[in-house]
Amino acid sequence: MNESQIEIRGSYRPPVPGSRRVGTPGTDEMITVTVTVRGPAPPDADAHPAPVLSRSEFEALFGARQDDIDQVRDVLGRRGLTVLDASRLTRSLRVEGTITAIQNTFGVDLGLYRTSDDEEFRGRVGVVTLPAALHEIVTGVFGLDQRRVAERKSGPPSAPPSAAADDTAVAPPDLERIYRFPDGDASGRRVAIAEFGGGYFPGDVTQFCLMHGRPDPVPVLEVIPVGYQPLTLEELLKLPEKELIRQAVMAAECMLDIEIVAALCPGAQLAVYYAPFTEAGWIDLLDRVISDPPPVALSVSWGVREDSGHGLSRAGLDEINQRLATAATLGITVCVASGDDGSGDNARDDGVHVAFPAASPFVLGVGGTMLAGGKEVAWREGPGTRFASDGSPTSGGASGGGISTVFPRPQWQDVRVEPPVARDFDGRIVPDVAAIASVRGYHMIFNGTPARSGGTSAAAPVWAALITRAAAAAGGGQRFLTPVLYRPSPGGKPLGQAVCNDITIGMNVSEPQPGIGYSAQPGYDAVTGWGTPDGIALTEALKALRLSEDSKPKDGN
Repeated sequence: MNESQIEIRGSYRPPVPGSRRVGTPGTDEMITVTVTVRGPAPPDADAHPAPVLSRSEFEALFGARQDDIDQVRDVLGRRGLTVLDASRLTRSLRVEGTITAIQNTFGVDLGLYRTSDDEEFRGRVGVVTLPAALHEIVTGVFGLDQRRVAERKSGPPSAPPSAAADDTAVAPPDLERIYRFPDGDASGRRVAIAEFGGGYFPGDVTQFCLMHGRPDPVPVLEVIPVGYQPLTLEELLKLPEKELIRQAVMAAECMLDIEIVAALCPGAQLAVYYAPFTEAGWIDLLDRVISDPPPVALSVSWGVREDSGHGLSRAGLDEINQRLATAATLGITVCVASGDDGSGDNARDDGVHVAFPAASPFVLGVGGTMLAGGKEVAWREGPGTRFASDGSPTSGGASGGGISTVFPRPQWQDVRVEPPVARDFDGRIVPDVAAIASVRGYHMIFNGTPARSGGTSAAAPVWAALITRAAAAAGGGQRFLTPVLYRPSPGGKPLGQAVCNDITIGMNVSEPQPGIGYSAQPGYDAVTGWGTPDGIALTEALKALRLSEDSKPKDGN
């Protein structure tokens, strides 16, 4: 075919630093990619709080056009590719073909690469191109490159301390007391968790819930593979030693999320989505969440520095953010860990950075605190980062937070934070709220054994569980909560101030690089946001909002 090819804007990907090409995939190997297509832009950040739409309403207003999907199906079919399924709601198609057909259609050279820490992946360098007939329709092709673009925002679990040690780790009953969770168990509500790799050990969840006196030790939990089947304990233990260690860390991180939410929302329907840690994995997982019955909240303890350069492509970042915008319009509050490496977000340079998707204006960014001297302060341990300049672990960390250089500040985020370095871009500020996040701040069970873990990756599921409990206790529908926190409360001050415990002590400077950062202060700050939750106050605020909305005239009458 002699049809010209046109570059997809934002598709460029550089080499992964420290990686080298070690081979080429077989030309007849079948692979599946996700193709995204155009459609009307969903409500932007400034439009929120916006009316919550059903999936059918959203598809009618903002979904892909059927003739666009048909055009993609026709053009790709003539090039030997098969459309396995397509969704107007998510504006995406899953497409299958041989390596040869995929490379010819999208103008890429796929190779096998090995990273400096011995991970292998299929990848590409450069841009993706399209047949000219699809140039105005297709917005991205994902799954060609399988590099890791989802990093966990916490470290591996540790053994519990000796009986003589000062144990400040918290369990579900402690969280319910400290953060004044409302009564109830979130029955009739749905809450979701996003995982990128790892495993699932149901016995650990049951043991954890039993240990902490939950009314139903076996939660209503559905594991939903989205291109990745989580490892069982038996499968994990059969792995070679190096891979076993790598996968065990990931599995333990997943179990921390699940145990927190299962124990705090024992009556809710808990959906755990597992996807690969790739660009396509992010998009496919969010597509599935959007297509399923909407949860009140989605907990995400993973992320990548928004300006990492070699991580997400710009097209990938835009498509993920668009799906977060969709989730917000469907009334889902996506709770995202702000990161555990303080003001530098593990960049190891002299700049301050924030993580994505915590920096998206369509999520609730969750920072970290720690217990010190009987009170909560901003979380910072050791040098304020988990890794030294040579990459070795430090057993430290700090709450991620700062000002985005990618996403503009939405109008509703009417707060001011002084950046440590001058900048012209008025970016979205992270985080919005916080919860306990110290390195060994949470009790958990892993492989049947008590352990401790933490990080903002534990704070995010705490907020997801609390929002779900509060929504159930308040009654009525659900909503994207973040912009509401910045609106005036009945008392006049921002709602976030009224429903959060202000954290005024601490900072998130990571050292030695960048050596600058942000400090906690009265009111909003870029370390802990509005602060840690007061669940009863949040529930009462949601009740008041529901009553206010119910009293408004409908359809202009």
